[in-house]
Amino acid sequence: MTLLLTEDDVTAVVTYEGLHAAMERALGDWHRAGVQHHPRVRVSSGGAGLNVLAGADAVAGYVGVKAYGARGGGRDHIVLLYGDTTGDLEAVVAARELGALRTGVASAVATRHLHGDTTVLGLVGSGQQAVTQALALASDNPGLAEIRVASRTPENRERCAAELADRLRGHGCAVSAVYDTAPACDGADVVCTATTSAVPVLDSGHVAPGTHVNAAGSNSLTRVEIDPALVRRSAVVVDSRDQARLEAGDLLAHVESGRLDWRQLPELGEVVAGTRGPLPVSAETDLTLFESLGIGIFDVTAAAFALAEARERGLGTRIDLS
Repeated sequence: MTLLLTEDDVTAVVTYEGLHAAMERALGDWHRAGVQHHPRVRVSSGGAGLNVLAGADAVAGYVGVKAYGARGGGRDHIVLLYGDTTGDLEAVVAARELGALRTGVASAVATRHLHGDTTVLGLVGSGQQAVTQALALASDNPGLAEIRVASRTPENRERCAAELADRLRGHGCAVSAVYDTAPACDGADVVCTATTSAVPVLDSGHVAPGTHVNAAGSNSLTRVEIDPALVRRSAVVVDSRDQARLEAGDLLAHVESGRLDWRQLPELGEVVAGTRGPLPVSAETDLTLFESLGIGIFDVTAAAFALAEARERGLGTRIDLS
């Protein structure tokens, strides 16, 4: 029978530390047989839309698909997991929170391999994705001393900072809300952007040499979240070349100018496996940049991890689809 995991089930069993280990393993297997993904497909009726991503993780033992609505906040996210030897539907996993968790963990994995330890985090954005970026980095960095939250709306940045301060109680990390990206980035060794902005929100002049940047907000060629001058200073890694070609608006101007070639972009899996390093955009390089778009293998691996943990704890509801 198929196991249904609700949002409450997923929240009860998934930890940042456990998910980090599972995703890092999958990324290390990135270019080996049985670990692959298909870029996001977007379909629309003219009103509501549907986004679909697919992936296969033979080590975890599943192939799967994630689907979520593109209107009204896209509240209903699900992952369908099929056994890779039987083809049976093993689980239906609620994935709204899981999607935010895996995006945050992807940035934490990238930061670990491209930068190392994080001590001061500048956070640009104040929504759910911003929260999970910060919590994922905190879980992998016991020495994280400070987080500064910048957002255009005062009440949003105050709310986000208060939530992070509460959830990181006992971590020894000071959290504050700041009025702009300049004070958020001042002295930060890692900066994460997680906004829905269509125009740059992170100015190159605010980011010091040696900083690592995780850009997790833009997943459309028509949206540019970071200053093109910052990209020009960066050595770049993407989660997927195929997905970047379709969605990396932050990189598009540099491809069109000839500074970058979609086909040459290194993938995070290659970096984790040790087969490639980040690609410099120009001779001015003094930053590293992870362009995070979100890919199906992350969803399959994360859902498989949630399923294994739920089975171990006896959580979930069995449903008969026959």
